[in-house]
Amino acid sequence: VVAWRSDKPYEAALTVDLSEAASGGSVTISGLTVRHSSPSIAQNYAVYVPPPSRAASATKVELRDLDVSSSSGSGLGVEGGDVTLLSSKVHDCRNHGLVFLGPTARGAVRGCELAKNKLNGVLLRDGASPAIEGSRLVNNGAYGASLIDCRGSLAAGNEIRGNGKGGVSGECDDGDDAAV
Repeated sequence: VVAWRSDKPYEAALTVDLSEAASGGSVTISGLTVRHSSPSIAQNYAVYVPPPSRAASATKVELRDLDVSSSSGSGLGVEGGDVTLLSSKVHDCRNHGLVFLGPTARGAVRGCELAKNKLNGVLLRDGASPAIEGSRLVNNGAYGASLIDCRGSLAAGNEIRGNGKGGVSGECDDGDDAAV
């Protein structure tokens, strides 16, 4: 268990920081329970993946079998890089469960549960392009998925139900004019 409670703003419980990496490769984090509380509004994540260095931009980050919640912010924030979340639960977050932001934020979410978050289960915005597949987006306060100016995909096979404002808000432009 990684439990992080801080009075300082902008402190994640776990940060996967490749911003100064000299080369690519892979990073795998598996089997953690992450609990987080840190005051702030923006960039307040239990697990944070900032944009990687240019040299590490091809690095694949795999987060597997995690159980994540934040009493003050969002569960997982990806602001760049190739990040895959597998077989994980992100729940009971004060903001969003999962956030992918920016044109270099890509990857996938597979076989995950995003539930009981105060806002959206998933927020994709500003050019982010992950694929959400075979996951449960349930009982979130706003939408199961909020898609704003993104290029990702919300594939068939996701269970999206019981969200306060509805299943999905918005759509992504996948470059092929296919609806999400």
